[in-house]
Amino acid sequence: MTSNILIHPLAVVAMADHFTRVNLGATLLSADSKILGILFGTREEGGKLVINDSIEVDYTEQSGKAKFSTASLGSKRDLHKEVFPLQQVVGFYRCGDEVESNDMQINSDFTAYQTHPVFLLLNTNIATGSKEMPMTIYEATSTGFVEQSYELQSSDSERIAIEHVIKNKKDGANAVAAHIFSLQESVNSMNTRVGVLIDYLEKVEKNLVEPNPVLIKQINNLLTQLPVENGEGVEKQIKSETNDSLNIDFLRTLVKSAAALDEISIMHNKSTEKKNKRI
Repeated sequence: MTSNILIHPLAVVAMADHFTRVNLGATLLSADSKILGILFGTREEGGKLVINDSIEVDYTEQSGKAKFSTASLGSKRDLHKEVFPLQQVVGFYRCGDEVESNDMQINSDFTAYQTHPVFLLLNTNIATGSKEMPMTIYEATSTGFVEQSYELQSSDSERIAIEHVIKNKKDGANAVAAHIFSLQESVNSMNTRVGVLIDYLEKVEKNLVEPNPVLIKQINNLLTQLPVENGEGVEKQIKSETNDSLNIDFLRTLVKSAAALDEISIMHNKSTEKKNKRI
């Protein structure tokens, strides 16, 4: 049976990227924050809905209930429309494993932008070995959300880009994840060494071992090099430096991807020109 909803891979990749950045701490949001965004697409003849893209949007949250920022949504919509004038806001997405009561309220708010918005739920708790697409699309009725069937639709350029990403995937992790893993390993290693020093000093204090003047002097020199700040100040500085590092790493990865896509685009254009000349 032919589905009335078509979704492009670009929309799925953008949602997955949004979830990954929040989950790994590469945004200002905490890792357990709600992950919300809007869907852009078109309505074709016959009522068929095509979802072309997805973009994250700011929101406010009170008592566990999320509400999209009208200013942020309007700004993202207008900027997107300047580049893709035929596309419009067709719905919203959220990352999670089940529908929540707040989703219906968000859907009601969305009627200001789309008479019949769709709600896409991206399931991030994927079972090992699962081959099904981890997402469900709903439309609201008077009795609640009703699941809708959908199909994936991709253009030649999208297929080429996806194949390129898969071929350049390293050890199942992207550059951002690898960088975070490296930082985590460094912190764990440092904690182990600090633990050894603390254990030694505690034993010296309890007269369980003989104090070593040279070692104690080295520990003292190390402590004098540390910044004199309270715990909150140090934590804030570490978070700021970590976010800066993650942003730089993410931008580097983004630039590499853009360069690769540019090369693919040039190859595609050359191939198209050759075909046109033959015709």
